[in-house]
Amino acid sequence: MQRPSEQQLQTAFKSALAAMNAKKFALAAQQFQKILRVVPNHGPPHLHLGTLYTKGGKPDAAVTHLAAAAKQMPKEPAVHMQYGVALGAVGQYNKAVSALGKAEKLAPASVAVLANSAHVYQLMGELKKAEFYLRKALKLQPNDGSLYRLLSIARKFTPDDPYLAKMLAITPEQLANDTDCWELDFAITKALEDTKAYEAAFPYLKRGNDLVAANYPYDPQAWRDQVAQLQSAQSGLDPAAPHPDHIKDAPIFVTGMPRSGTTLIEQIIAAHSDVTSMGETGFASGAVERLLRDGSSYKPVSDVADRLRSDVADKYLADVAARYPAAKRTVDKSIQTYLYLGAIKTIMPNAKFLIVQRDPRDNLLSIYRNLFQAGTHRYAYDFESLADHYLAFRDMVSFWKQQMPDDIYIADYDALVRDPEDKARALIAACGLEWQDQCLEFHKSTGAVKTLSLAQVRQPIYKSSQKAWQRYGDGVMPLLKALEKRGIDVTEWD
Repeated sequence: MQRPSEQQLQTAFKSALAAMNAKKFALAAQQFQKILRVVPNHGPPHLHLGTLYTKGGKPDAAVTHLAAAAKQMPKEPAVHMQYGVALGAVGQYNKAVSALGKAEKLAPASVAVLANSAHVYQLMGELKKAEFYLRKALKLQPNDGSLYRLLSIARKFTPDDPYLAKMLAITPEQLANDTDCWELDFAITKALEDTKAYEAAFPYLKRGNDLVAANYPYDPQAWRDQVAQLQSAQSGLDPAAPHPDHIKDAPIFVTGMPRSGTTLIEQIIAAHSDVTSMGETGFASGAVERLLRDGSSYKPVSDVADRLRSDVADKYLADVAARYPAAKRTVDKSIQTYLYLGAIKTIMPNAKFLIVQRDPRDNLLSIYRNLFQAGTHRYAYDFESLADHYLAFRDMVSFWKQQMPDDIYIADYDALVRDPEDKARALIAACGLEWQDQCLEFHKSTGAVKTLSLAQVRQPIYKSSQKAWQRYGDGVMPLLKALEKRGIDVTEWD
């Protein structure tokens, strides 16, 4: 085949960029890949493809392409920055710091570089270093809502905190876009909550949530349909009759709604000497989703049984071996795993499944109080949508209780907080592990925590998050009414 001319390659590159700018990400990725087959050592396609993979939740692929881009474009700070972001996403934090350090040397006044450096240090638990970078960034860009939100994640504010005063003084007209507006609202909310001014915080919280919801609408019927389709696809599986080509590994899956206590329970389990935390890698759940997905619906597990070993189990083993080669057992806290338990159990019959549940008033309000990655968890920004989503979650849990009652363990977050040692022992036993006292000293771990709960998991178990919904007065009444309207009984948590 004749090699394309330079002009043809430039045209193809412009076409790929146009597709990327038009948010046609799959098309853009295909076009960049096609270019790289012709010119594999050309840096820009690697850069853009790596960026696309980072946004698309494929960090390992992103690292591969951004490493190539950094090699080919060593003087471009944006390349080293994106490489550092990708390395942080796969937990290679020291390498991420090194890449971001190169970016900072090349562009010491880059707010993006400083902000991404701060975020990586937050993930590493080095909160003082993170704040150092955020202070530098805010001196350069004092009206940046995203910087204030990053600062708020790990900073404990007081009523006289100068950063709280600065945030309150910023007007919407001083902010660049809607994203900056809602980022600032969530930051102000966190700061006022730190000062226990909960009712004063709520108007900012609602304004920020309303703005996100307007930009990222949620379709509750589509979610209900997806849950029903996944139930149908996994109905009739016999948990006592695993796939004939199953694997013997015994991974531990901690799953449930966001902000339900999955991180706390994962950290207790990961403190065991035989267990390695994988965070929210989603290796197994993602593989099942890709295998079962059939356009807008799902294929029955029985229709793809011949591919469960190759597409799910072997892929899972390869992913774990690549990232955690020394792991004896792993714990995965990907929250979406509860959607795929039947398929996973079929090919991994020794897996342990822990579904975390929490008082829905606290759980849903905690979701509402947190800002997720743009475009994800769209239900999170409206009380009616939250109640709808919770109802579908509860329905899925009931489905598994019927389908495989002996293979799931319901972990009660509120009971754990009330009686830590007894319930922690039960958690460890449910995983098939012997008790170790260090499991209650998880907060002393120096390991990285990639979660919205990154500040909390550095503390022992605390009770302050219980009954938190009561602090917000009339602001939470729409949530309580939304739960009541759907027949969700909350009295068992009273």
